[in-house]
Amino acid sequence: MNGQEYEPGMVAIATVRGRENVRVFLDDQDSLPWHTSTSIDGVMFHGDHQVTDIRPLVVLDLVNAPTAEDVCRVLREDGFGNFADPIEAQTKPARILEPGKYGVVVAAIVGPHPIREEWVSEGKFWRALDSGARVEWANLADPELIREGVES
Repeated sequence: MNGQEYEPGMVAIATVRGRENVRVFLDDQDSLPWHTSTSIDGVMFHGDHQVTDIRPLVVLDLVNAPTAEDVCRVLREDGFGNFADPIEAQTKPARILEPGKYGVVVAAIVGPHPIREEWVSEGKFWRALDSGARVEWANLADPELIREGVES
């Protein structure tokens, strides 16, 4: 395969002038379309006959990419929750430590229909400020710290 079989702008790993695993970039120049980020035999521009074993790379645009949370939501909506679980496990921040007494968090009760609200620590139990519900720390899902509590 040569540069005419690929689109300009493609990034790949290839063998260049006999050197394996070189990152190359395809330009739209006719005579020397392949560019390398490092010099190979004193040059950084190479012809089709000097570039072989071309393996195109996937380039991710992370500036305009959806968040991992968005990807997981769509996967679950489409019935692919088993793919979303490992993505979420790798990208989800660690759970915060339990704040002291009178600490405040925003969280939901663990369950199928979580509704997020503010919770205040009463020591052993946490009380929802709006609904008055009381639960233990382990039953709050994805708590976000609003205010640290006091030492008891």
